[in-house]
Amino acid sequence: MNHSLTWYLIDCSRKTLEVAAPFGSVGPSGEATLIVREDNTLVIQPSRADAQVLLNGSKIEGAFAIVADEECLLKAGSGFFLVKGCHDPQKWMAGLNLDRWILQDLVEGRIIASVAFERIGPESHARRLNPDTTVTTVQGAQNSVFLRDALASDSPIKVIPISSAPPPLPVPVPSANSSAHIQPEPSIATAHLNSTQALTAQAGISPFTLDHLDDDEAIEINTINGEFTCPHCWQHFDRGDVMWVAKHPSLRDPDLGDEYPLRFFPTSFDSIGRAIDGMGLRCSDLACPNCKSRLPPQFLDLPSHIFSVVGAPSAGKSYFLTSMINQLEEALPSHFGLSFQDGDASGNALLSNMKARLFSDSKSPAEIALDKTVPGGEMFRTWERDGRTVKLPKPFTYLVAPFGAGEQEQQSLHLVFYDNAGEQFEPAERSEAAESTDEDATRHLASSDVIFFLYDPATNVKFRKKISGKNDPQISDEKFLKLNRQDNIIAEMRIRIKSELYLDANEKLDAPLAMIVGKCDLWSDLLEKPLLDPISKDGLSLEVVASNSELIREFLLETSPAVVGNAEAISREVIYFPVSPIGHSPQPFVVPGVQGERIGPVPGLVAPRYVEVPVIWTLARLYPDLVKTNHSLPLTVPLI
Repeated sequence: MNHSLTWYLIDCSRKTLEVAAPFGSVGPSGEATLIVREDNTLVIQPSRADAQVLLNGSKIEGAFAIVADEECLLKAGSGFFLVKGCHDPQKWMAGLNLDRWILQDLVEGRIIASVAFERIGPESHARRLNPDTTVTTVQGAQNSVFLRDALASDSPIKVIPISSAPPPLPVPVPSANSSAHIQPEPSIATAHLNSTQALTAQAGISPFTLDHLDDDEAIEINTINGEFTCPHCWQHFDRGDVMWVAKHPSLRDPDLGDEYPLRFFPTSFDSIGRAIDGMGLRCSDLACPNCKSRLPPQFLDLPSHIFSVVGAPSAGKSYFLTSMINQLEEALPSHFGLSFQDGDASGNALLSNMKARLFSDSKSPAEIALDKTVPGGEMFRTWERDGRTVKLPKPFTYLVAPFGAGEQEQQSLHLVFYDNAGEQFEPAERSEAAESTDEDATRHLASSDVIFFLYDPATNVKFRKKISGKNDPQISDEKFLKLNRQDNIIAEMRIRIKSELYLDANEKLDAPLAMIVGKCDLWSDLLEKPLLDPISKDGLSLEVVASNSELIREFLLETSPAVVGNAEAISREVIYFPVSPIGHSPQPFVVPGVQGERIGPVPGLVAPRYVEVPVIWTLARLYPDLVKTNHSLPLTVPLI
């Protein structure tokens, strides 16, 4: 025991703080006796045989020594007291709100109300609360008692017992003659206010007062201007609003279903700021308070940037995204001293599997070919919003961090990528309900730090004439070609973004639009000058990026002028990039048992070309001190 600690006692009714005397009685009729021994341990025991004394929600009948620096909730008769051995009682009291008591449903884990103590009885009666499944505690306290115990003494309302035995509180129930120390466990009472108070030391948040919370009145979340944007539903929230994911397997979420752990607003935290769930286990995962989706690790600690990938159906977005992730893992460490790693291994599992498939040592195209992104497929998740079921693209989160430690750690960041189904942007005849759902699924575009539009020149008639002599099934075989008006898709994207951001017809986005022209292995030799490699040992050459962009823009003006016009009506900054996600002409193959042919990469020939450049250019634009750039035009080698 630490002899420098002093034992303090808070009378919750009188709202006073007292130093525990070496020997004294507490309670309206002195129901409990407190003894501070010579070794500075504190012993609590009933003063007489018929005295009703509860410690952390459990009845005690003998003498018990409690552990210093752990807060305990003592009920002696009809009085409630908080007991703690500590160095700084004022700091302890600052985390409590003695004017408010939390009522919480133990079964559902939800907060029912935050009321004054004298309102517990009337509030419980009005709401017909079950006294055996409802718990209550001082707002900010770590432990709770059942409502039946809070109302047992001098209560104006009748407590009606239930037929089945009540669930036990998550605290040890001591035997009558035990002399062991009680290690107080955290209470299961959960309050939104206490979430913010407990995080104050970790994040510098100012606590606020929650006066009342009705059954049908959810905790108010700042969904419009909150500090953080959820990568799943794109609604906002503040740090103090974040939910935690329960660790104990018995705690399941009533909204998401039994397969999901409970999401909750915590009141108890351990010494390093981790929330403690209703069964006393320390938690590590956070969740969005709007959609309850699990947030990536370190989401609140690092800046996040949204990179949206858009393109026509069958343009090759999945190949581009998969190859891009693979090449970033190699290029950022080798040329820029930056690591590129999974920011959410479980959330990235689908894309990681695609990468492993594409770059495997399989023997046939069928084994490495990727499936196209379709609305409602594996790349999407279902979520209920405003009474409607919508399917939203899953985020893929990656962590970019400088090598080494120290001040550079402050520049670590998350990149969040989305792969959109091209069908969601096709301006075809649809019902208003379908249009509304598509707009929900593409809403992240308005929050993007950059939009990557993957343009497939092979669908353009003028372009196909220019390369008609090349032996490539994407050009020579009509059955592998899906013709579409990609300028119309860009125009639809522009309409949605401006509608979401309430922009005038002539206003443009500040976020850049990267026009990524695919299959550059087919067309780069048609340009007036050779494309140059913008990445060298000196970093990224911004001049080479600009020079390549101008060459491609002039080429597109000859073959696809409407694409250029619609793209440059979206953003103030449009850059054109050449890419080849697989680096060679694909090969037809047949899937056993499936009618018709497909085309896919040839195993052993997959060699992506410059798919990583748009991301590195965007990073250099966002963090010029993080990404090394070369502003002079060096002697470089052609891309192709």
